Amino acid sequence: MTTLPLVSVIVPTFNCTRFVGEAISSVLSQDYSNLELIVVDDGSTDDTVERVQQYATRVQVLRLDNAGPAVARNRGASAARGEFLAFLDCDDVWLPGKLTAQVQHLLRNPGVGLVHGFEIDWYPDKTGAYPSPSNYVTSHDSVKQIESNSGWVYPELLSSFWLC
Repeated sequence: MTTLPLVSVIVPTFNCTRFVGEAISSVLSQDYSNLELIVVDDGSTDDTVERVQQYATRVQVLRLDNAGPAVARNRGASAARGEFLAFLDCDDVWLPGKLTAQVQHLLRNPGVGLVHGFEIDWYPDKTGAYPSPSNYVTSHDSVKQIESNSGWVYPELLSSFWLC
């Protein structure tokens, strides 16, 4: 049996107590199990750290003085042990199967250095409730390479933010 590569998931956070639990849960409920979750608190002044520490046995928490999300991401990356890095903002969630689909794509295509997915704007209904993320799930087989976003993507990353 082949061991799947470790994926280090890095979540920078700052005063995100309202959403961080859902972000963490969306990572921990992935069907890809060989992952480490690193939450980097960027000097929160609310109870974000206490919320994250509820997951203490499954999450590594790093704390910084407020220096911005780029510094927090870099600190998480320096602590990561995984072969692959994955980033998630503290107010976003991952759909089920995201990591499995992306790791499978990377393993099938060893020349690929970066995999991303597109965002789905998620709005509440008239009552203020958000629909279940499962409403948006298709399948692992829906992962495909989009040629227009393939190749040397550095200029695109500088001119726009289409990477999710």
